[in-house]
Amino acid sequence: METYGTPGAQDFNPELTVTITNAKCSPWTLLRVEANGRLYFANTDDTDYRLTLSKSQTSAATDGVAVVLPARSTVTLIISEGQDAYYGLSNLDGTGELGGGPIKGGPHK
Repeated sequence: METYGTPGAQDFNPELTVTITNAKCSPWTLLRVEANGRLYFANTDDTDYRLTLSKSQTSAATDGVAVVLPARSTVTLIISEGQDAYYGLSNLDGTGELGGGPIKGGPHK
């Protein structure tokens, strides 16, 4: 199993992985994180991208935090039960939205 150098690779779960290939982000749907609280963003491209996390899609510019998703690497997020967030993927300079969507942490009643 390819782990992209993720620490704790034994916990790697392909079902909780957003994969970036050819500047396209997959999946585009709701990500519900329950198994171990970890969500993986795997970049298979030779290009760095900007991964923005925020409370909602519309607030990304004001309350979002951006991290570099390095080329051919993985960034791991830990999502607590009950946490909701939104992720967006763009070029490193912030242009060209490549994908994104909501993240739900843990079971919701």
